[in-house]
Formats: sequence, structure tokens, C-alpha cells
Amino acid sequence: MGKDNDRVLMGLFAPLFYFFLFLILPISFLVAKFSIADVFQVAFEYKKLIVYNIFQAILSASLATFIGVLISYYLSRKNIRGVLRNLIHVTAKISFVVPGVSMAIGFYLLLGRNGLINEFLGLFGLHVDILYTFLAVILGHAFYNIPVSVYVVGSVWERLDGNLIEASYVDGCRDLQTFFKVELPLLLPSIISSFLLAFIYSFTSFAVVLIIGGPKYSTLEVVIYMYLKNLLNFKVALALTFVQLFIIASAATVSSYLMKGNVPFGEPKRKKASAFDYTILFFLISFVLLPLALSLISGFLNKGANKSVHELIEMGLNFIGVPFWKIITTSLSIAALAAFISTAVGTITSRMSSKGYRILRLFPFIPTAFSTVTLAFGYLMISLKFNISSAYLLPFLHSLLSIPLVHGIIEMGWRNVDRSIEEAAMMDGSGFWTMLFKIHLPLLKSFLIRAFTFSMAISLSDLSGVLVLSNESIFTLSKVIYRLMSSRHVPEAKVFNTMLLLIVMFIYYIGEMKTQNE
Repeated sequence: MGKDNDRVLMGLFAPLFYFFLFLILPISFLVAKFSIADVFQVAFEYKKLIVYNIFQAILSASLATFIGVLISYYLSRKNIRGVLRNLIHVTAKISFVVPGVSMAIGFYLLLGRNGLINEFLGLFGLHVDILYTFLAVILGHAFYNIPVSVYVVGSVWERLDGNLIEASYVDGCRDLQTFFKVELPLLLPSIISSFLLAFIYSFTSFAVVLIIGGPKYSTLEVVIYMYLKNLLNFKVALALTFVQLFIIASAATVSSYLMKGNVPFGEPKRKKASAFDYTILFFLISFVLLPLALSLISGFLNKGANKSVHELIEMGLNFIGVPFWKIITTSLSIAALAAFISTAVGTITSRMSSKGYRILRLFPFIPTAFSTVTLAFGYLMISLKFNISSAYLLPFLHSLLSIPLVHGIIEMGWRNVDRSIEEAAMMDGSGFWTMLFKIHLPLLKSFLIRAFTFSMAISLSDLSGVLVLSNESIFTLSKVIYRLMSSRHVPEAKVFNTMLLLIVMFIYYIGEMKTQNE
């Protein structure tokens, strides 16, 4: 009995110590420098920037949610089959790990002066300048967040009990009446939640704004980074950090509360899809697929560069001044270490959570209330206080970014473990370590691999945290791409972008395929 209590205490202590050290402590260092007077003063001085950011995030989230709900409707109410349905589901899931810098390059190739849209309009003698405008920012954020809406709303709508819809038809309701009277009230929490998530992602956007919006349309996240890294104005950066923290924490709290709503699940009610339905759905999903596809093949779209891929890589490396092997090993080693940390912690928190310890159901999701730059700012304070290289803290920062997703994936695995197997092993005299290595880990293997690969992909995708914490000798692929793009070495940046996106998608593919094969 004593050993069981010791294990419970260790199961609680280890992850709580991790969250204290790498989440609470960095935020505490920010709070220690907190001044309400400074926050109000800076908020008043930058009120136009704050209002603009809220406004653009609302517009971006509204457009993303509207298109996402339309796509979810076709998936849920129409009998869409085959490749298109699978493509939508894969796109919705992979969007959570696609690097922001990669999607930004996709938008650049779609909306730019020589982009795909202008190539098409040029056939009719027309031309539009979308890049570096407010419209480009809205479209970029909307495209990036449509899959969020599809994932959140679609996952509920596709499982909505079809008997409710059938009953409304019996009562004489038409499709539109059924939607507004039956489906919308049940879907509203998920729709609002997806809107708030899209709002948070648009409000804290970094790479997309830097590449297709420019300084004129900077988000608070970008401005905080500029004051922090380039101007070394900690007072303004800290004050804006607290303004941003209050806004996104409020949105995240409301979103997490709404996701707890109860919806009657069952066999969905679907109608046969017409050719018109397929056409509309394909047109809608193209909003997401076009930038992603263009980004993926961007390394081979170097018209006018008159250089081979190998030559462009060499030119990029010469400009950066770092060997290729060092960039790859740095990127993968940081990602692997971050994934190991988050998977180890997530395994413990999800185990304790599945056993009813609510405190470890809450902590893994606290990082969602903070932007990456906010957390990185706290880590920077720690590095300055203890005189350690901030780059060493990158794996811990990245582990926090992925811990909510990792915890959720592994908890599903723990809940699928047959308790009778555990009880039988205990009756046979199996100890803790025997149970762990011979029962639990084999049963959780596919979930652990999926969590590990997702965490690696999220780490590889990060740009803002890397820019804040890394020095001039530390270069990840995402940082290389940003540095090349910001220096107008666009052909070289596109080659490295294709490389990064292929690595991320390959890692994601390993996790997904392993889960499906189990």
C-alpha cells in the first residue's frame, strides 16, 4: 500500500515540478517585473495597434469559421466519399503542424505580384496587388485557420445523431429549418469555440504577418518581438505582453469551457451528394490546399532564378554562414529532445488524469493561454537572471507548445487499456516496472509514436520562439527560411521551405500510419 502511495506521489510530483520549472517560473519572472501603471500607459499609447489587432483577428476568424462551417456541412450532411473526403480530413489534421513560415510562403506564391492569382488574371489582361495589404493579412489568416474550424465543428457535426434530423423532417421541417432549429443550437458551442481558436491564432500570428503583411500590419506578437529582440525595450515589450496575455487567456478560457458542451452523438443523417455539391466543396477546400500545395513544391518553382536546387542551397548556406549538416542536426535534435520531454511528461499526466486526478487534467492545457513569444520572453528573463544560454531552453519551450496535444493523444491510449489485463498481471505478481514495459508501453506504443511525431513536427514548425531565444550560431530550418525571405533571397528560401515541409509531413505521416496500422 505504501509503495502505491509513493508511486501516486511521484506521478503527481514529477509533472507538477516540470510545469513549475518551465511554465510557472518563466511567467513568474514576467509578473515580477509587472507594473499596472506601465501596462495602462503603454496600452493607451498603442491603443490603435491593439484595436487593429482585435479587429483583424475578428475578421480573419469570421471568414475562417464561415468557410469551415460550410465545409463541415458538406462532410456531415452529404454523402461525400473517396479521395476528397480523406483529403479534407488529412488537411484539417495536418494544419496543426504545418509551419507558419511555410504557409506564409504558400500565400506569397498565391497572392504575390507574380503569384498564381495574377498569373491567371494576366490571361485577361488584369492584375491585382494583394501582397502587403490588409486584405492579404485577412486572407492569409483565414486560409490558415479554416482547417481549425473544420476540425472542431466537423468532429461534432459528423457524429450528430441523425435521428434528431429525421424527427424534424417528420414534424414538417425543411433542411434550412432543421439547421436553425435543431443543428445550430447543438453546434453553436463548437462554432464559437472554433471562432475563438481562429481568433487566438490570428491575433498571435507571426510568420504569416511578417512575410505577406509587412511592418504596417504587424500583430502584437510581432511588435513584442521587435521591441524585445531589436530595440531591447523591455518595458514596452512586457506591457504589450500582458495586454496580449489578457486577451488570449480570456478567449482560451471561454473556448475550453464551450468545448465541454454535451451533444447527442449517433449515426449521422446524410443525403446523396450531387455533382454541384462536389464542385462547391472542392472550390472551398482549394482555399486551403492551394497555398499548402504551392508551398510544398515552392523549391521547384524558381522561374527566372536560372539556378539548380543544389546551387540555390549552396547560395543560401553561403549567405547564412552555417553548414548544412549543422542546420539539420540542430533542427532535428531540438525537435527530438522536445518530443521526448513532452511525451514523457504527457504519459504521466495522461495516466494520472485517466485515474481521476483533475489537477493533471488542467495543467497540460495552461500553455494554450500564452503565446509563444510570451513564454519565450519569460525564458529569456530566466537566461539573463541565471546567466545561461537561452538557446538551451528551446527544447523545453517547444515541449510546452506541444504538451496539450501530446497529453490528449496519450490519454486516449490510457482510456483504451483494458483494466482486466492490468488486474490479471497484478494477480500474477507483476511489479510496476514489469507492468510498464510488458503491458502498458506495448499497448500505448502507437499513441506514444503519434504523440512523439506530432511534438517533433510542432517543434520544427516554430519560428517565433527560435527567433527570441536563439543566438547567431543557432539556426533551425524555420529560422533559415525567415532570414532568407526577409533578405529577399526568395529562391533560396523556397528551396529550404520545401525541405522543411517535406520533413514535417514525413514525420507526421509516420505517426499517422503507425496509429492506423495498430
